[in-house]
Amino acid sequence: MSWNPENRLVSDRLQRFYSLEALVKAAYERNDFAAATKLANEYLDLARIYRCNWNYGNAIHDANRYLGHIALKNGDLSGAAEFLLKAGKSTGSPQLNSFGPELDLANSLLKQGQAEAVKSYLVDIKRFWEMDSGQVSVWLTDIDKGEKPDLNRFSKQPSPTEMFLVWFALAWPLLAVAAFLYFLWGQITRKWLFGITSLVSGYLAMMLTSWSAGYLMPIITISLESTNVSFIMGFLYATMAATFLLSLLTIFGVSRFFVAKKAAS
Repeated sequence: MSWNPENRLVSDRLQRFYSLEALVKAAYERNDFAAATKLANEYLDLARIYRCNWNYGNAIHDANRYLGHIALKNGDLSGAAEFLLKAGKSTGSPQLNSFGPELDLANSLLKQGQAEAVKSYLVDIKRFWEMDSGQVSVWLTDIDKGEKPDLNRFSKQPSPTEMFLVWFALAWPLLAVAAFLYFLWGQITRKWLFGITSLVSGYLAMMLTSWSAGYLMPIITISLESTNVSFIMGFLYATMAATFLLSLLTIFGVSRFFVAKKAAS
């Protein structure tokens, strides 16, 4: 039951395993490097116990990443590079497989001339990062050319299709409101008020749907052990469809308050 146990079966030790990443991060961010080192090593010790747990890959990657940052803060460049290589030996996780790992340590080391270690790390994370959209290969090619690209998991340049979808999504409530006004022009009263109210309601519906999907996606992928690209892309497409549909239904609901009722015959 160690992979994804029910809440009632989570022992104190397993709960500690789940909480350590946040504790390591908090200690590191307040510059308490002694505490962060101790917590990161505890995280690695527990990872050896919970090898079948969904959080195992996160522990291997993030504990070593923070240890590498601490080594870098202490001026130990080679030690930081060793921890980066260990971080790359992660087996992946629902989060790492989809959204990718934090690349701050790799980026810092690349800027300080540790290109070989960074290349080895990128090759390793390419094994489990299924949604990198080819970005890791681009970075490896650039590094082979002697360049130092900015390693950021959110730096992928969108394709023309992706840009179209982004702009279409942003304009969707406006297009929907314009369509309602066009087809119901003679029936809608207080047209300016309808336009403003329905636009605000449509965008709020889109934001709420997107926020809900972002909150639920990690929970679903963890509980179902669904880390493959097809599942995640299907979830994203379903979210996009729900965003458009709920926004449209919201605008339709608002329009009911502005359509003039026909007089009784």
